[in-house]
Amino acid sequence: MLKEKKLLVIGHSLVIDTNRKFWSVFAKQNNVHTDLIAPASWKSNLQSHIPFKANPYTDDGIKNIFTCDVINKGNGSLYFHSPLSLFRIFKKNEYNFIFVNQETWALSTLLIVFMKFISGNNKAKLYLCVAQNIRKEKLRILHPYEQFISTFITGFLYCSEGVKDVLRWKGIRTPCFYFPLPFDAGEFKALPSGSSPDVFRIGYLGRLTEDKGIEILLNACDKLKEKGFKYKLIVGGKGPLESKLRQRTDVEFLGLIPHNEAHRFYQKIDCFILPSQTLPHWKEQFGRVITESFATGRPLIGSDSGSIPEVLGKLEWNWLFPEKSSEDLANKIMELGNYLSTEEGKKHLNHSVQKNVELFSHESVATYLSGIFQSKA
Repeated sequence: MLKEKKLLVIGHSLVIDTNRKFWSVFAKQNNVHTDLIAPASWKSNLQSHIPFKANPYTDDGIKNIFTCDVINKGNGSLYFHSPLSLFRIFKKNEYNFIFVNQETWALSTLLIVFMKFISGNNKAKLYLCVAQNIRKEKLRILHPYEQFISTFITGFLYCSEGVKDVLRWKGIRTPCFYFPLPFDAGEFKALPSGSSPDVFRIGYLGRLTEDKGIEILLNACDKLKEKGFKYKLIVGGKGPLESKLRQRTDVEFLGLIPHNEAHRFYQKIDCFILPSQTLPHWKEQFGRVITESFATGRPLIGSDSGSIPEVLGKLEWNWLFPEKSSEDLANKIMELGNYLSTEEGKKHLNHSVQKNVELFSHESVATYLSGIFQSKA
């Protein structure tokens, strides 16, 4: 049991309240003192200024939330919290576990390792949650440094096998543990779609960028038109390809949707499309929209980029198409529309929805993570 243990969680994503909800569930479920360190503000590729805001729903059960100024905010590799603020927090508290959401080469990782040892927290187990799933040959020069940093890490947490593969390629032999991206079952609930039987509503939510395959999705819609298939495309998000969506009459464009309102988006659609494509610098690392879509009872068609086949495989839902193939995507959309109207299709979807809860809900992942913390690693 983790009762009476103290956990510190550090990550720039904690500036968003919905990303703190998991730690609220973890703290209450395991009766563990949990502190968070979040940026006082952050910027992302979708929003230039994201201020920290307390939220009683997401923050309930968390003992302390410390907010710190951040240097180089928005830069995932070069940002770091105010060293003085970090030192004060570390010096005042003694933790059993420290969980950091950051890559091995990042400045913030080095700073946290340093603070851990000069503050009297040298006995705390340090876990690093990483997501790099591409072998970047140009960064081989950093491997000796990353191997050195890994000697201070108790265990690495990874969201897909591709991430673990990259760690081993770097020569890192530290224990690794699977850690998926969980969803909030309190917010994402399976509800009837109320859709029209004459129009199949397909949807996309996220970055409107080349790597996310937006143009592939639009090309697939053109092919659906040619085949006489009645559909409606509903899109939420922001990015450089936004103008292409606004120009189309077959698209209902909703703009940027905050994560705490995402569950309402899924209720507008019959099927989610995840058309990601692999580029030299990026491929899909997990696909949180997969678990959120199934949590609301909506099936998903995904490309075979990155970890998408892996996550869908765990749900026993293998509706995939070869990435970059708009023709195959169009055919899959029509096939799924027909399949969902059958008893077999309905039972299959219900089975995958239940698997999703068992594997990826906050409560399930919190139980799994507590087991990692209690392991001998």
